[in-house]
Amino acid sequence: MTTHRLGFLAIATFAMLASQQLATAQTTDGTDPPDPERIAKRCVDSINRLAERCVSANVDTAHKCIRRINELLEHGEREAARRLARRCLRVIEDRSDACVDEIHHRCRHCIRLLLRLQAPELARRVHNACEQVVEHVRHSQRRTSNAIRSQFDGLDVP
Repeated sequence: MTTHRLGFLAIATFAMLASQQLATAQTTDGTDPPDPERIAKRCVDSINRLAERCVSANVDTAHKCIRRINELLEHGEREAARRLARRCLRVIEDRSDACVDEIHHRCRHCIRLLLRLQAPELARRVHNACEQVVEHVRHSQRRTSNAIRSQFDGLDVP
């Protein structure tokens, strides 16, 4: 038990020190002034990685659900397949919504920081990148949800 507490304490201390270094690097009080170009690139890279994880998770969920739905349908368990489809659609929707919320949160933070650094053009580029990434996640949501619904030959699956 003590080993786990020490490990947790070490991780918490490292996280705190790392966040302090990041905060120092983003303020003008540090030895080097922050580089708006670098900050914008890090922001865009961050939201792209997040979006790709979400899209990949949506695709994985859809593949697993479709495979299981088809097994249920082959065994004549239509109602169980419909219940599973509804659960899968909810998972994809909830995940996509959470990803979009996190993308918006990160984007607002980056844009505010860039505006404070007097870099409105970079802030505008980050905003545009954010909009494209959100659309990418939403497109993934629509595509995977439609793939699940298509397993029911036109019958409604809410």
